[in-house]
Amino acid sequence: MGTVDGAWWPRSRDSLAEFPAMIAGLKHRLGRPSRVAFNVNAWTAAPRRVLVDGQAVSLEGFRSLDEHTVLVSGYAWHRMVLLVIPPEASEHAAKAALALRDVS
Repeated sequence: MGTVDGAWWPRSRDSLAEFPAMIAGLKHRLGRPSRVAFNVNAWTAAPRRVLVDGQAVSLEGFRSLDEHTVLVSGYAWHRMVLLVIPPEASEHAAKAALALRDVS
């Protein structure tokens, strides 16, 4: 999988329900996020763009990406790789993974 910059524990695999809140939560670290890349087999179908705080963010699904990560890019060439903790993970396992990454 390689190096990750943080961890994220979504409540479901519904891309439209989960991605906007995740994107909004990363604004302070990335500036204005511009793109989210994800594994299409790990998430429900997503539109090509989603509005977050009035800004369009491109959503790009790939079969080649690790299903346990999402990549979020900002306009200033900043990028983050997030470990996705499966929604079905137990609370104990999810909290342990989040603590390892020092992200909540």
